[in-house]
Amino acid sequence: MHIHIFQDIVCPWCRIGIASLLGTLQEWQAEEVTLHYHAFTIDPYLPNEGVPFRVNMERLLGGKSR
Repeated sequence: MHIHIFQDIVCPWCRIGIASLLGTLQEWQAEEVTLHYHAFTIDPYLPNEGVPFRVNMERLLGGKSR
């Protein structure tokens, strides 16, 4: 089985998902699994110096009310 993983290396959800997958694969007995990692940038418009988390989340999600 081939699994393609698209991840942003700074995304905490990506890290949690990969950790969960790796834990599951340790118990997998059916067939050999090959992982293929691919870089992906969730938000390519973030400046290199970053932005405050809340400000960014409000921008991404459409404001405080959402």
